[in-house]
Amino acid sequence: MNYSSHIYAFAFIIILILFVRFIFRKQELHFKLLKEMYPNKFNKINSIYNPLFGFYLFQLDIGDYFWFVSPMFYFRSKHNRELDSYLIDKLMYNNSRIIWCIFLFIVWFFIGLFFLF
Repeated sequence: MNYSSHIYAFAFIIILILFVRFIFRKQELHFKLLKEMYPNKFNKINSIYNPLFGFYLFQLDIGDYFWFVSPMFYFRSKHNRELDSYLIDKLMYNNSRIIWCIFLFIVWFFIGLFFLF
C-alpha cells in the first residue's frame, strides 16, 4: 500500500478529532455563558449533555437560539450586561482554534489533491 495516503488519512483524522473537540468545548463554555445570561430559564439543567436541554433551549427567542447553535461564538450587542469576561475570553480563544482547524482542513485537502492524485 501507499504509505503517504495512510499518513494523509491519519493526519486528517487527527485534525477532525481536534475540530470536534473544540466544537464540544465551545458548546460547554457557551452553555455556561447562556446559563449566566438566563439564570431562570436554565435552573434545572446542569449540563449541555442533559437530554432535556433541547426542550429548555427552545424557550429562547430565535436570535438567541441561532446564537447558541452557531459553530462560532460572536458577541451580540443585545447582551451588554455584565457577563463573565473570563468565559468570553475563553470562547474567543476557542474561536481562533476552530478557525485554525478549518484552515488546516482546507490546506490539508489541497495538499492531498496535489500529492496523492
